[in-house]
Amino acid sequence: MQLIGANPAPPIASADEMITRSNYFIGNDPKQWRTNIHHYGKVKYSDVYPGVDLVYYGNQRQLEYDFVVRPGTDPKAIKMRFQGTDRLDIDKHGDLILHIGDDTICHHKPKIYQYNNGIKESLAGNYILQGKDEVSFEIVNYDINRPLIMIRCLYILLTWVAMALT
Repeated sequence: MQLIGANPAPPIASADEMITRSNYFIGNDPKQWRTNIHHYGKVKYSDVYPGVDLVYYGNQRQLEYDFVVRPGTDPKAIKMRFQGTDRLDIDKHGDLILHIGDDTICHHKPKIYQYNNGIKESLAGNYILQGKDEVSFEIVNYDINRPLIMIRCLYILLTWVAMALT
């Protein structure tokens, strides 16, 4: 997955530190060992597009990622290319299906919302296919003066698929 026209080197930060720690004792040289490595629940890429952040996290053994669109920013700036796919489809549920050989990967229909006076309001929205391997979003009736959050869940339908996230 590649973000078309995005910042090639956005600032990256960890978030939601967890209590878990890891130790890596690889090889015979103690100078190369790593101990007390912190774990985090999220990784945030700031300003992948001007006014748009991208946050990755795990949820129930699935990879999810949110595009967080700041007020005054047009979400139509978000465009993705899926290299290495044979074809892309949008199924009857609104899920984006990536066909790669005999395997498929599903990106669930986006869940889009805004907060209005502290109340989470769901919004209508869909994927839009742009040619053979590109995808953008259609969002209906959002308030450009409030942050917009688009949750995308990546669900691997078959057990073995290699995919590079860049």
